Amino acid sequence: MILKKENKIIINIKEIVDELSIISSRDIARLITEEVSLKKESVIDLDFSNIKLVSRSAAHELMLLKNNLEKKFLGKKKLSFVNINPDIAEMFNIVSVSLKTSKEAVVLKKNKVKKLTVDSLNNL
Repeated sequence: MILKKENKIIINIKEIVDELSIISSRDIARLITEEVSLKKESVIDLDFSNIKLVSRSAAHELMLLKNNLEKKFLGKKKLSFVNINPDIAEMFNIVSVSLKTSKEAVVLKKNKVKKLTVDSLNNL
């Protein structure tokens, strides 16, 4: 069910993924991305009620969707994940840290600072 309220919409993920209670691939996450991209509302809540698990790759795809959507619309659109269970929350946290780390690695590379690895630390 998609609930609309003024300039906000709530999309029930369970309805997009049919009878699945697991979002296990980027393909399924892309279905959600397609649904979100059709919405004109400025606040979009993805409701994870009755979703038991989100794979790392699907969580990564959904985090990219969130970041790209907010960046594209200069913060005028907001995507939130609601009614997530602790396992899904943990997966989003893991992916969020991973995305932040990879961005920092890119900044280091752009600044021509040598990236330290475990092997390079062992050689000190």
